[in-house]
Amino acid sequence: MSDDEIPSRDARDLADCFAAQGRDLFGYACVLAQGNQEQAGDLVQAAFEAAFRASQAGHTMDAEQRRDWLRSTLVTLTVSGRRPETSPSDRWPRIDDWYRRSRPVPVEQAFPGAALERAWQIIQDMPQRHHAVGLLHWHLDMKVAEIAAALDLADVTVSTDLDRARHRLITQIVQDHPGTGDDPEEDVLLARLYQQVTAAQEARFGLEYDLARGLDRYRTWLRADIAVNELFAVHYRSLVRLAAMLVRDTPTAEEVVQEAFVDMHRGWHRLADTEKALAYLRQAVVNKSRSVLRHRIVVDKNLQNGPPDMPSAEHGAMILLERDAVVAALRKLPERQREAIVLRYYADLSEADIAAAMKISRGAVKSHTARGMAALRAALESD
Repeated sequence: MSDDEIPSRDARDLADCFAAQGRDLFGYACVLAQGNQEQAGDLVQAAFEAAFRASQAGHTMDAEQRRDWLRSTLVTLTVSGRRPETSPSDRWPRIDDWYRRSRPVPVEQAFPGAALERAWQIIQDMPQRHHAVGLLHWHLDMKVAEIAAALDLADVTVSTDLDRARHRLITQIVQDHPGTGDDPEEDVLLARLYQQVTAAQEARFGLEYDLARGLDRYRTWLRADIAVNELFAVHYRSLVRLAAMLVRDTPTAEEVVQEAFVDMHRGWHRLADTEKALAYLRQAVVNKSRSVLRHRIVVDKNLQNGPPDMPSAEHGAMILLERDAVVAALRKLPERQREAIVLRYYADLSEADIAAAMKISRGAVKSHTARGMAALRAALESD
């Protein structure tokens, strides 16, 4: 699929941005990831995913603003372990304010190439936390208190980490840059060192980046995200109703369906026929509902005289459902019979679709449905 086939102007713009800036961003990500190119590729991918979601929320940026936003997002992802959801958003209220682009360093202030290479080796060998605090302090000019708040560390811990990194780096600078050891402004030297190391390594790693592969990965994700969101908008509620009939409560049904959508997004590239995505979702909902019910059986068996249950917010609604003789009888059926009947008469699926969702043959669908209906009739006649 070409960029013209991606049904979103923001999506096409970002794909063009990836093609234009991917190498530079990868080079920068390699510095942030201490030379780990696999992690750097993941960082670039995650940054563009975040950029697409930001554009969907109505954010508009020109090319320069987007470049800075992407680079600052790479920093945020690096220090938060590439898991933004695990880092409270209030720790990063103004990351763009802290971020500053690398500035050209005058020739007379440049460090020798050998010093830059050995400094890079030191940075690569640093513990991850030392690298994070050094990056934020000398590369982004953040204060100790700001770093401590962002990383959820004590001020003294940040200061100790900076002192250790400072000692190793300053020793290296003195060795190859005579006269700097007497400079009282060591942090000024280290900020300049970080800028020069970043510029040198960013250029080197950028040349090694497989842009075509990275762009293909991003486009694949982009198509999956757009497709999954469209499916979510159309089918989410009906799938929740289906799951609720199987797991017997709406909050759990919502969790089941959300997990099914997440799993489908992750495995989108493995779908041989994307036209069958809805069938995949139904199958996932059925499988996950089975897992929920089996887990409940285990919990019920292990429950030891627990306190009496308190009425939940859905208690009133569930009482109404319990009064329905059909629903009560349906719940007493064996798992496969109940699934077959719900999929046939509630979700209105064909035998072929039910067989696909339950991973059984069409003959087995007919058998489970017939037995289930017979059991239902018997239960209702008895009542």
